[in-house]
Amino acid sequence: MVKYKTYVLNRMNMPFTISLVNNNFDETLVIALDQVIDSIDKYFKKVEEKFSPFIPNSLVSRHTDLGEVLHEDFFDIEYQEVYSRSILAKKETRGLLI
Repeated sequence: MVKYKTYVLNRMNMPFTISLVNNNFDETLVIALDQVIDSIDKYFKKVEEKFSPFIPNSLVSRHTDLGEVLHEDFFDIEYQEVYSRSILAKKETRGLLI
């Protein structure tokens, strides 16, 4: 019989649902899955800490406070990727987005 195991991670003000299907969720598999889900949640937490406009100390929240001084955090590869894509989206939409 097919069984389902569902995890819901609440990050960035939205639920991320992970559903797994298997014939049997024995204890060893559940422990392994819990570890994988924990790793995913930790990654989402790091993303949230960098990019959430609702967290006062996130890179996004601090970006407008830069002034003339660049802090090394802003050279983060993921941040640079998101920032450059947002600038491109703004340009391509003639300012309608971002």
